Amino acid sequence: RLKLLEDNVNIFVPMIQKVIAHGFDGYFVLPSNPVDIMSYVIKRVSQFPKNKIIGSGTSLDTARFEFFLSRTFDVAPQNVYAPVIGEHGDSQVAVWSHAQIAGEPVLDLLNKGVDQTTFKQSIASQTTQVGYDIYVRKGTTNFGISLSLVRIVEAILFNKNVIMNVSSYLEGEYGLNDLYIGTPTVINGNGADRVIELKLEEDELTRFKQSSHIILEHQQRADALIESILNK
Repeated sequence: RLKLLEDNVNIFVPMIQKVIAHGFDGYFVLPSNPVDIMSYVIKRVSQFPKNKIIGSGTSLDTARFEFFLSRTFDVAPQNVYAPVIGEHGDSQVAVWSHAQIAGEPVLDLLNKGVDQTTFKQSIASQTTQVGYDIYVRKGTTNFGISLSLVRIVEAILFNKNVIMNVSSYLEGEYGLNDLYIGTPTVINGNGADRVIELKLEEDELTRFKQSSHIILEHQQRADALIESILNK
């Protein structure tokens, strides 16, 4: 996904400039990879407020995580709450400390004798890998991400106050600033209305910050590309 950065910045910057020049004052809802960084690119070029730019983030990763858990425990996916946060990519973080089925911690529901570490690694690996598997087999992951975008747009249009794990702009949450990253966010008629800062276990917070560093590193590349385009 990160390999798409240069091409998409070159496409997005002039496109955003044209859209703004024609008086656009709506919401940017995007799935384009690398989605966290492209959300930042739109904010920087458009100068729109943070609530009007929403990347699909880890919404699809969360749905996949919940699906694999639902299949393991033989329950419907809508009865599972299991957020994935961080980069929409290899450094994403499955938040096991908040993973629940009917209010019960998922790890407490494991059968005796099941190794928690092995189980967690298996589910997290499937969650990360399935997107690549779909891409290899059909060349795109269009249906899953389209459903995520529909949910975001419906939440804005109908003021639903839905909480989704999308790319949101951080201003101090988790001790981070000036980047878009996947985190639970309330979405309503105001767009990305507010970030829900999860209370993370120490290892989860460490991995989340490692994920943020990857985003920030590539964000610097995006800044350089933006400058070169704007100064042509």
